[in-house]
Amino acid sequence: MLSLTTEETANIATIEGFIAAWNAKDPLGAVACLAEDFRFTFGKIGRTPNFGQPDFATIMANATSVSMAITPGTNWARGPVVCHERKDHIRFKDGTTAGGRFIAVYTLRDGRIVDFIDFEI
Repeated sequence: MLSLTTEETANIATIEGFIAAWNAKDPLGAVACLAEDFRFTFGKIGRTPNFGQPDFATIMANATSVSMAITPGTNWARGPVVCHERKDHIRFKDGTTAGGRFIAVYTLRDGRIVDFIDFEI
């Protein structure tokens, strides 16, 4: 196994902070992890829609609970890329839920998330 560089260790910490902010429903903490030009998309492999910039703060405000859990042992980093497997469950004020299992791929620049892709598995 390769040792992580200082950059890779810092990038993993950024992703862990981003996930922790979601679980705390802390939009300022989550946004602090994002580059101004960040992009997000999710979907099945080969069927992901175009990137966009969702309003994560509004999503969090409409949630009564958020649980995002990184599967132990799945964090991986090389240079500006971080990946992990994660299970999400979000319950909204209107009683609906969202979530699933994802392979997440992030790219970072200067310690902030530029691209965030969730591949549903």
